[in-house]
Amino acid sequence: MLFPTACVDDSVHQGLVRDLSELACLVNEAHDPPVDKIQSIFQYLDVCRIPTTDKPTEKDKRTVDLVVASLHVIMACKPHLMKSHVLDASLSDIWPSLWKWLEFFDIECCEKGAFGVGRHISGLVSISHTLMAFGMSEALRRLATSTPKVINMLARYWLAEGQDREIEVLFNAAGIGRNFTPALDIFLKAEDTTPYCLLPDVIAAAPGGAKSVAHIGIQHLHDDASKDHPDFRTIYQDLSLIDNLSCKLCPALHLALLNRGIIPTMIKMLTLFNAQTIDNVDITHCVKMCYSVLSGAFQSANGTSWIVQAFDAGLLPALLKSGRRLAQLDKFSRNNCTDLLSDILCQYLIYRSVIYSAGKVLRRVERLNIDQDVAGPLWDGWLLFKCLVQERIKFAIQTENANVEQNDCNRIGVSAPILMILLMVAMAVRPN
Repeated sequence: MLFPTACVDDSVHQGLVRDLSELACLVNEAHDPPVDKIQSIFQYLDVCRIPTTDKPTEKDKRTVDLVVASLHVIMACKPHLMKSHVLDASLSDIWPSLWKWLEFFDIECCEKGAFGVGRHISGLVSISHTLMAFGMSEALRRLATSTPKVINMLARYWLAEGQDREIEVLFNAAGIGRNFTPALDIFLKAEDTTPYCLLPDVIAAAPGGAKSVAHIGIQHLHDDASKDHPDFRTIYQDLSLIDNLSCKLCPALHLALLNRGIIPTMIKMLTLFNAQTIDNVDITHCVKMCYSVLSGAFQSANGTSWIVQAFDAGLLPALLKSGRRLAQLDKFSRNNCTDLLSDILCQYLIYRSVIYSAGKVLRRVERLNIDQDVAGPLWDGWLLFKCLVQERIKFAIQTENANVEQNDCNRIGVSAPILMILLMVAMAVRPN
């Protein structure tokens, strides 16, 4: 994205901006980060240079331009931050000043709009991508999350993504996507900054609490998936964030997502991915993420109700038709996904409501003639699941039969209606 410059006639200023842009390209392409050259930008990040007026002068605007250009150099450090401890240490030293500048962008450029629309856009990009860069390093990530208001700031802008149509149009024109989704996600999914420590900050940023967070997360996913030509990389980022938001260690948000319909939403997404004929690795990763969200949902409190909801929403055909995508995963990931059918769902076949619901849809699924070529690595789990459903229904009928026979033949007991239901289900699932 082009930097908005305050005075096109100022050749010195233009030259500085151009030099910083070239440095960003150099850093991005370098095999090893040129730490000494990166440190040369720190002069522009001095807190003493932060404008303190609501009516910025041309000098103030040029100062902001140089900071934006400097932050692009830090953004270019992302590929190096996972392996360069020297760079980590260098950026750690500048973090206090850097955070003051990000707060300035937040309040003056974005909230107040004191520096114009162009610098509003640059402010949003600077905040999201700078924090995203810090999220690439464990040391810098810890430094950022230990700073009050960092996660709150990320969450506020994530919640607001897509709400300002004027900004959205400008973002689209510049080819800029939902920057705050991957930025927030990288902090939530990091093992060293466990989600349950950070999710309360995300909830606190939402006026409506956990319910608003759940609503916005699902809405972003629906908006991106419903486009005429969906970007599956963007959809994956939405799904990844939802997976981290649904952490069971934050029960309020986990329950809010369930009540908001996260299970039918995941089944709808699987149906969308199954309909795609292109060979796209991002689609495969999306399918994997749907399985992860569903697995967490089914293993939550009141899991039987959520599984019945899933069966009614078309879970089984959606799972079986995703088999060809699962076959493209590595063995570990593939086994984690297939466990959803062969292990997690099978464990619930001791509950009458689950058996009854599974029995109702079993025959319907078999009419689809899904074979081993389609189900792929799910096939063995499907055969096991189907067999268990049939066995459990048979056992339930025998048990109910015995209960009925214990009653007086002229006074049928309360088990009779249940027996009739089970018999109807058994007729539906009997082998051809």
